[in-house]
Amino acid sequence: SLEYALSDIPSSVEFAGCLPRRGIAKTVQYPEWWSEVTQNAQRADRKTIFVCQGTVNVDWSELVIPTINAFAGREDVLVIAALGRRGTSLEHDAVTSPNIHVIDYIPYDAVLPLADVFVSNAGYGAFCHAVTNGVPGVFAGQTEDKSEVAMRAEWAGFAVNMRRQRPGVEQLREAVEEVLGDKRFKAKALELKAENEALDSMARIE
Repeated sequence: SLEYALSDIPSSVEFAGCLPRRGIAKTVQYPEWWSEVTQNAQRADRKTIFVCQGTVNVDWSELVIPTINAFAGREDVLVIAALGRRGTSLEHDAVTSPNIHVIDYIPYDAVLPLADVFVSNAGYGAFCHAVTNGVPGVFAGQTEDKSEVAMRAEWAGFAVNMRRQRPGVEQLREAVEEVLGDKRFKAKALELKAENEALDSMARIE
């Protein structure tokens, strides 16, 4: 269901689905504020937003910082921003709100099960992690294959495609609130997760 119909697709092509979750390594070190994330996931009145641009793009002014600015100071949301590279950090004045947590790196499969929406620049790896964890998304990316990936997420019905590389603060806020406010996005994300698990990609590939 992530692939739209193509009139010229070869008959030899068979889709195996997204690769399964790899699990969390025992060596992962969680930040001191992690208990707030796990507790927040149990609350119906407070949502968790996870934003990450992956491991290649380190211009955090494109997506990470605008997402932080869009939701700083909100009591109804918790924002987790991952920078994608160990040892990296934002400028000290980039985060001034207690509802914002920034970390250099954390595995997708550790945080996504606790998130209500995933803000991403639509790398295919992030896209697949969203599917395998059943998390709806907001995708903003125009380089490499990202516009194509974001379009697939929109077509499949589990994400908003922003169709731009640098969305504004207000645009991001509206897109995230659209996903959080419309149960169809989460429902579709869970449908795709179940469909993917039923495909059993590793057995199909073997």
